[in-house]
Amino acid sequence: MSVDCPHRERLGYIGDAHTTLETALQNLESTGFYAKWGVDIGDIQGYPAHSADLNPTGYIPHTAPTIDGGGGPAWSGFVCVMPWQVYLASGDLRQLSGAYPHQTALLEFWSQAINTTDGLTHNWAGSDSWAFLGDWLSPHGSEQASTQEALLFNNCYILYCTRIVANVSRVLGHPEAALKHEAAAQALATAIHRRFFNRTDATYLDSRQTHLVMPLVAGVVPHEYTEAVWTNLRRELSVVQGGHVDTGLHGTYFMTKLFTDTSIGFGGHDDLIYEYATIRSFPGYADLLHKGFTTWPEAWGSGAENSRTPFKQNATWVSGS
Repeated sequence: MSVDCPHRERLGYIGDAHTTLETALQNLESTGFYAKWGVDIGDIQGYPAHSADLNPTGYIPHTAPTIDGGGGPAWSGFVCVMPWQVYLASGDLRQLSGAYPHQTALLEFWSQAINTTDGLTHNWAGSDSWAFLGDWLSPHGSEQASTQEALLFNNCYILYCTRIVANVSRVLGHPEAALKHEAAAQALATAIHRRFFNRTDATYLDSRQTHLVMPLVAGVVPHEYTEAVWTNLRRELSVVQGGHVDTGLHGTYFMTKLFTDTSIGFGGHDDLIYEYATIRSFPGYADLLHKGFTTWPEAWGSGAENSRTPFKQNATWVSGS
C-alpha cells in the first residue's frame, strides 16, 4: 500500500494517492500494485460510517487496508477514480469490473445524505469534523467539514465520480445503469450551479482557485459561462495570487488535470502550470527547491521534510509532456 509518510501516521490514506496516480501509471509498472490496493479498498467497504442514521453498506473509510484517519468523499472516492485511470492507461477491464460493485455501492451511500431541499450531499456525520473534509492543506488553510467550501468541493467531487461510474457502466455493457448515473450527474450539476454560482462575476462561492477548478473539472459550468469562469481562474492565478498556487491536496491534483489532461477534453494550459511551477517565492515548487528541500513537506508552509505526498501532481505534467 501507499502511506502518507514514513515516520508518523504511516497509514494508507486513499485520498493522498490521487497525487501520484497518473505519474505512477505513466512511468512505472504499477497496475499490479493498484489492483492489490483496490482489493484492500473493497475489503473495508461497509465499515461504520460515522452516522447511525445511514446504512453503512457502501461507505469506504479513508485509509486502506488500515482503517483510521480523517478524510471525506475525495478519500473514499478513489475507488471510482483509480480503476478508471488504470483502465485508461492500460485498457485492462479486469480491475474496472472488480471495482464496479464497490463504486455503485459508494454512490448509493452518498445519495443517502442528499438534502432534498437543495439536492446536495451534506455531511452525514453531524458533529464529526473528520468525515467531510474538502481541499486539504492549501496555503490559505484547509476546508473543514462544516464549511461552505467543503460543501462545494465535495459535491463537485461526487459529481466527478458519478460521471466516471456512468462511463464505467457503458464500458462494461450496462447502458441502463449508465443512463441512471448520467441523470443523477445532471441533477447534481444543476444543484451545485444553483447553490454556488455568482452571476455578477461568474465565480463559484468566490474566486479561489479550487472553487473555480472543481466546477470546471466536474462539468458544472454551463457552456455560456465557461469562458468567463476560465478567465477568472487565469486572473486568480496570475494576477491575484501573483503566479502562485493556492490549492491543497486535491485542488492541486484537479488543477493539474484541468490544465493538462487532453484525454478527457481538458489540457492546453501548460503556460499556467509553468508559471506556478517556476516562481521562486512562497508558495510554490521552485520555492521548495530554493529553500533546499529534498523531500516533500506535508504543507506548502511546512518547515519539515517528511516525504509526504500532497503536492506531487506536477510530476504528471513533467512526465506527461
